[in-house]
Amino acid sequence: MGPALYRRHPLVHEEPPVLEAFFSALLILVCVGVTAFAAITVKKLYQGQR
Repeated sequence: MGPALYRRHPLVHEEPPVLEAFFSALLILVCVGVTAFAAITVKKLYQGQR
């Protein structure tokens, strides 16, 4: 019974494409938000030096 225990059912660990698209969009939004925040922060830092 060794190898049978480690066999996974093919449908159990697959996510529906809608869920995958949602999390991909969420990941992209977070990346854009972090990049925008970093750009604004750097811009304000350089404005403060003048």
